[in-house]
Amino acid sequence: MERGARSARFAGSPARSLALALALALALAACSGDADSVPTSAASGADRVEVTRGVDVAGVTVTDVFVGSDVLSAPVVVMFHGTAGDPSSMEPLAREIARTGAVVHVPRWPVIDQVSPYPTNDARPYLRQVDAVVCSLRFARRSAAEFGGDPDDLTALGHSGGAMAGGRIALVDDLPWPDPGCDPGVSHVPQRFIGTSGDYAGVNQYGWQYRDLYAPFDLMALDVTNASLEVRLFHGFDDRVIDFITAWYFHDRLADLGVDSRILATDTGHSDLRDPATPGGRFVVDEVAALLHGHPDIFGEVPIDANLTADEGSCVYAGPAELALSDLLRIELRNRRSGLVWFSLVGMSDVGVTIDDLRAAGSEPPEAVDFGGFQPVAVGTADHLDWVFLDGSRPWATYCLSDPDPEHPMTMPTVLLWPGTLMEPAALLRPVR
Repeated sequence: MERGARSARFAGSPARSLALALALALALAACSGDADSVPTSAASGADRVEVTRGVDVAGVTVTDVFVGSDVLSAPVVVMFHGTAGDPSSMEPLAREIARTGAVVHVPRWPVIDQVSPYPTNDARPYLRQVDAVVCSLRFARRSAAEFGGDPDDLTALGHSGGAMAGGRIALVDDLPWPDPGCDPGVSHVPQRFIGTSGDYAGVNQYGWQYRDLYAPFDLMALDVTNASLEVRLFHGFDDRVIDFITAWYFHDRLADLGVDSRILATDTGHSDLRDPATPGGRFVVDEVAALLHGHPDIFGEVPIDANLTADEGSCVYAGPAELALSDLLRIELRNRRSGLVWFSLVGMSDVGVTIDDLRAAGSEPPEAVDFGGFQPVAVGTADHLDWVFLDGSRPWATYCLSDPDPEHPMTMPTVLLWPGTLMEPAALLRPVR
C-alpha cells in the first residue's frame, strides 16, 4: 500500500521517526542534483518491508530502498539489475533479502543501449556506468544509519549485466577511472560481492565488439586491488544467455589472485536465480541471508563426493547417481590426458533416458540432450565443481570433452558442442525430491 510518509517502521516512536526523517531529508538534499526528485514511501503490512522509492543519488542515478522491519545496524546490500535495464526486475529478490533483516538498495545503472547506441567514439557510456555504481555504493554506506543499516557491512549483488557493473567496482580499492565526485571521503568498497548469472565478460555491453574502449573496464583484466573481497557466484548450467564458463573464468581468475571466491553450479536458467518465486531464487535468498547474517552456508568447506576422470580413451564417473534437491555435490574433475579437457553436465529433456542410450548415440546428439555448461581443466591437473539440483525436473549427464582448439575456449560451447566422438558421456545424475 502506497503511503505519503515514511512512518510505518517508526510508528511507535514519533520523536525517533521525526529525527530520522530529518536526517534522511538532509542526506538527500546534500547529494541531490535534481530538485524534482522526491522520494516516496510505501509499507506493506503483509511482508513488513518498507520501501522508499526514487531517492536521488548525487544527481547521477536514483535508487529504491527496501528496509526490513525493526532493523538495527543491519547489513546493507546494493543490488544491481541486469542488462534489460529495469530495476523492478530485482524488487522481488530485494524484498525477500530485506525481510531477512537487511537494508537493500536497488539503483538504476545505465546499460549501454540506454545511454548511447554504441560506445563507438569514446568510453563515456562505460564511465557513466562507473559513476552510477560508485555513487550508489557510497550513498548506501553514508545513509546506512538513517535506514537502520550498518555502514561497515556493505554487500554488492548483481544479476547478469549488473554483476559485471557491480563486480568491476567491488574489485578495486582506488578507482582506476575518474572519480565521480559524489560523497567525497566515503568508501565505495564493499565487504562482499555476490553474482547471479553474471555477464562478467561484458558480452551484452559490447565488451567484445569494442574491445579497446572496454579494456579499462574489463573484469577479466582489471587490476584487482580489493584482495579482501569475499566473492560468491551462483550460475545455472541451463543458462542460455550467459554460459557458465564465463562465470568459471571470472572465478578462476579471482582465485588465482588470492581472492576468496567460490562458485556454485545449478540446474537453473538465466533469470531463475533472481526470482524468489522459483526454487533457484528461493535458494539464493536463503544463501545470501546466511552470508549476510553469519549463518552456515553451502559454500563452507566440504569433502569431495564424486570423481569425474578423463584418462586417455575413457571418461569415468564415480559417485552417487542421485542427489536430493538443495544438497551440494562436490565433484572432483581430473584430467589425465595430454590436452585440455572440458568437463560438463548436460540436461536431458527425456526423464527416461539412460546412460546406455547416450553412449549408443555415438557422435550424433540424441534427442534427449538439451543444454549444459562446461568447465575446463588443464593438462595433468584436477579441479572441482560444486553442483546443486534446484529445479529438479530432469536428469543431467556428466561428460568429458577433449578440446582440439584450446586457443579459443570461449567459442567452445557453440562451435564444439558435438565434435564427433570427442564428447563422452560418463553417468546420469538424477534429482530426488
